Amino acid sequence: MKNHYKYIFGFLTILALIIACTKEVGLYTEVEFEITEEHEADGFISTPLATFLTITPEELLEDLSYSFSYKINSGAGYFEAVDGTTIEEGVKASFNPLSASLDYIPTAIGDHSVTFTASDTFGFTEEITLTYTITNIPVTWTAEGPTDPVLLGSSQSITVTLGNEAAVIGATYQRNYSFSEGSGNLYTAAPESN
Repeated sequence: MKNHYKYIFGFLTILALIIACTKEVGLYTEVEFEITEEHEADGFISTPLATFLTITPEELLEDLSYSFSYKINSGAGYFEAVDGTTIEEGVKASFNPLSASLDYIPTAIGDHSVTFTASDTFGFTEEITLTYTITNIPVTWTAEGPTDPVLLGSSQSITVTLGNEAAVIGATYQRNYSFSEGSGNLYTAAPESN
């Protein structure tokens, strides 16, 4: 009877070994990767600065995906995807599949520092820090008005022209007019078309 148990136990052991060897084994191992970037480092407030992030893994695995998040260390601003979607600070966004094309929109002048953290499906991470230098949009303005004295109760035209030296599209300006001496009324007129 003992021999029967030996044979049955041996048969079951061999059967378990055969089944184990034919099953696909899901073994997870760290696949090292590197994050690289290209970006416009100098720009103007509220003007998009192109930023490109790329993941370079040691090897490509089928079910491995990558995501990123960012933290603004200094300065103020936010990132947008190329479709205009805002990417919130600290929120993970996906690489597509190994790169991301973003625009940094600075909202303050000065030096900005942003750290990106890339992670894979298994939680392995890499970091990279980008720096931006942001200035105001350089503008010029000219004013043309009367050079002779203006008679009391009469009106004179004054033309103010703003020029955008940086050729930034979509820049907006705020204007304020006041008298340095005396008093009167200022009226705005629609610009003349050429």
